[in-house]
Amino acid sequence: AFPTVEHLARADESAVLRAWEGLGYYRRAKQLHAAAQRIVADHAGNVPDDPATLAELPGLGRYSASAVLCFARGRSLPIVEANTRRLWARLLGFRAEADSPEADRMFWAAAERIVHRSRSPRQINLALMDLGALVCRPRQPQCDQCPLLAHCAAWAQGLQNELPRKRAAAVLQPRHEAAVVIHRGSKVLLVRYGESGQWSGLWDFPRVLLTAHRDPPTAETVGQQVDEWLDCLLGERTDDCRQSDADRRSDRPARRIVVERRLARWNHRVTRFQITLDCFAARWIADRDGDKSVADSSSERAAAEDTVLDAGTHSGRSETARLRRPCAIAWVEREALADYPLPSTARRLARLYFSAKDRRKPPQSDEAAHSAAAKRATASDRRQRGS
Repeated sequence: AFPTVEHLARADESAVLRAWEGLGYYRRAKQLHAAAQRIVADHAGNVPDDPATLAELPGLGRYSASAVLCFARGRSLPIVEANTRRLWARLLGFRAEADSPEADRMFWAAAERIVHRSRSPRQINLALMDLGALVCRPRQPQCDQCPLLAHCAAWAQGLQNELPRKRAAAVLQPRHEAAVVIHRGSKVLLVRYGESGQWSGLWDFPRVLLTAHRDPPTAETVGQQVDEWLDCLLGERTDDCRQSDADRRSDRPARRIVVERRLARWNHRVTRFQITLDCFAARWIADRDGDKSVADSSSERAAAEDTVLDAGTHSGRSETARLRRPCAIAWVEREALADYPLPSTARRLARLYFSAKDRRKPPQSDEAAHSAAAKRATASDRRQRGS
């Protein structure tokens, strides 16, 4: 998709996030994009050959800069990463925490001495990384297969199973969330996250943190929380979303959605959270009363990329609503979902929702089937042209 650094620098951020989708750590994709733009703007499209200059680019540090210059250009630079850090902790018998500043100084100095003595920095770095990954493993190290056994302080002291020492693992915090596919006709509602948070720049289905509720949560509970979330999104509650029902705008619809069914429950981990995610399908009903609080036009994607959403009309007056954490909204056709970068759970939910919908609807006529196939082909062509 991005054959050169210039292609990557010119790409839209959403295209970069879409290409990265499923790999996690989406901040890395944004930093890679920003680094490419800096390389083009400040270095005429040439990757800097100085490790200190390269390490100053967004998302890069000493390890990344050394790896790029060693493997791509044969520079005599040491590499300390997860596998070699464990290897050096055992070889040196380092008993303090292996990710401490003291450990950094010792491990980088040791790696530098080895690499500078080598005739092939690329080969010695690869060998040390493989040795750490395949022999000097985190658990049950294969010491009898290690060519450096005679030089290993941990093995000599019987500490190979205790080193390296790490900080106590963070306790995962449980969270219970609900994600809701809200449909209006053939379209579904997506929201785009702002520039802060773990999914910055990605699109998602409306997602709420469940508070007091039954387990599993009822459709009524989820529908009420999503309605309140939409109030916050559209400016009909204060920023902290703590107004009482009596304080809400009098001209807002009583309900915007009706939760139709529960689709699935998944468990997954994101950073320090262990998340139980309940997934639902819901129908948008607010338009029945003439409410147009979510914009819908032929140029939804372009309008939705803006941080200010046209909130339409309420009681005949036009207004805009600045969105809180999500910064944009769009109603999206099924065929266009492939153009939007989504978290992996949202992509999985989209597949689940539409496959269930396909099973529920009657067989298409030949004409309708040809029309759907044509739409999918058009969307595929658009994606190929964009890449």
